[in-house]
Amino acid sequence: MEYLNKWASLTGEHARLEANLFDSYIVYMDAMERVVKEFADGRIEIIEEADNE
Repeated sequence: MEYLNKWASLTGEHARLEANLFDSYIVYMDAMERVVKEFADGRIEIIEEADNE
């Protein structure tokens, strides 16, 4: 499981680097279970609240 967590972390870091390179954004679910866009300039936009039903 440790390997999987490390791999996921590195994948996220790589996505952020590519977003900066192409002046784009990444999409992920944050700790509060919201789907968010994180832009290259650090700005975060909430796309939607996740439904926990």
